Parts: sequence; structure tokens; C-alpha cells
Amino acid sequence: MKTPPHSAEAERGIIGSILLDTQFGEDARVLDLCQAHGLTPDSFYEPRNRILYETFREMSGASAPIDAVTLTDRLRATGRLDQVGGIAAIQALVDNTPTSAHAEYYIDIVRQKHLLRTMIQRARETEEKCFDETQSANADILLGEVEDTIAFYPDSIQMRYRLAQAMAQNAKGEAVDSLLPPLTEWFDAHGPAKEAARAHHLAALSLLQQSRMEEARGELSLALKADPSYKARQFLTATPSA
Repeated sequence: MKTPPHSAEAERGIIGSILLDTQFGEDARVLDLCQAHGLTPDSFYEPRNRILYETFREMSGASAPIDAVTLTDRLRATGRLDQVGGIAAIQALVDNTPTSAHAEYYIDIVRQKHLLRTMIQRARETEEKCFDETQSANADILLGEVEDTIAFYPDSIQMRYRLAQAMAQNAKGEAVDSLLPPLTEWFDAHGPAKEAARAHHLAALSLLQQSRMEEARGELSLALKADPSYKARQFLTATPSA
């Protein structure tokens, strides 16, 4: 059986860059880049790297400082230190990452490998459905589902990145006009199926057009609660708040 696409070196490069980036008292630039590009724990193939990245996000969400010492303490407190190889493994990540300057390059590699794994998984799921007579009775419907699933994933990465950019710029008081047309066009084309969510969806569109990003995010959350199948889930679960 073939090993799924991944790059252990790029994954370690990201983790090491996050530690290196914050080691000198700077802002968590690399972690922000990761989240802006849509990386989630599942983007990492190696289990230890998923745990480390998830821990970074938890610490960032709690406004906790991130370095080798605080990371070790957090992992020990949550019983996950041994799962990542212990203190020596964490220190090795720092020692083996000479600079964080190449972080964006590593991020793109990991993002693309994750996309390849996702496409492979979607293809396997599609194959199973094709052999399942209960799901393949209408090939036209199945084809539509497959096209929607495959086409949506890369599109969501691009739009999620733009939404993150817009929210970050909005938080700094910067203009987001150039980012709003593609965002509003995407959300307008991917509205919720259930009527109960439609009003919140339309409210979010209006707020987006007014550059009121955080309020728009709130309306999208309400729409998602009313319609769990709403595709905005891709943005709300992976896009950092402003």
C-alpha cells in the first residue's frame, strides 16, 4: 500500500519555525500565516505534528506565550508530551530549524500535500458509492455530488485565505475593498439550503459589503446553526477571528 502524500521535512519546518518565530519575543507571524493559508491539525500527516500544531492553536487562543518551555509545560499538563517524543524532540525541532524565513514555502508544501490526500480520500469514497447500489441508483445525482465535493475544496482554501486577509486588515483599520467582491460573490453562490438560515446568510453578505467582518462572521455562525450543511463551515472552523 502506498504512503499518502506528505512531507515530513516541511511539517517539521513549520513546527520549528513557529517555535523559532516566537522565541525572540516577536509576534506569532508563522502561526498567523498557517491559519491564514487554511492549515488545520489535519493538514499535518504525522500524528506528533498534528498534536503540536493543535497545541499551538490552543495556546494562541488562550493568549499564552509560545516557546519550547511553555509548549513542554502545556503538553505535560495535557498528557501529550510523550506522544510528541518528549522534551528532546521539541528541542530538536528548534535546533534543526536555522531560520523561520522559509516558513511560507513549507506552509505551501504542507497545504498542497493535504489537498492531495483529500482528493485521494474523496476518490476512494466515490468508488465505494459507485459500488453501493443504494447510493448509485442515480448516476447523475452522484456525479453532481462528486463534482461539488472535489470543486469546493480548493475553492474554499482560496476564499478562506481571502476572508482571513480581510478580517486581519479590517482589525487594523485597513481598507478591504479589493477583497470584498470575490468574497461576497462566493457566499452569494453558496447559500444555505434551509430557509431558516437564509436570513442570516443575507445579513452576512450585507455586512461583508460594509467591511463589518466580525459581525458578518457572527451571522455566518447563526446560519450554520440553522443549517449544518451550510458550506460556510469551511471558513468558520478554520479562519481565525480578527
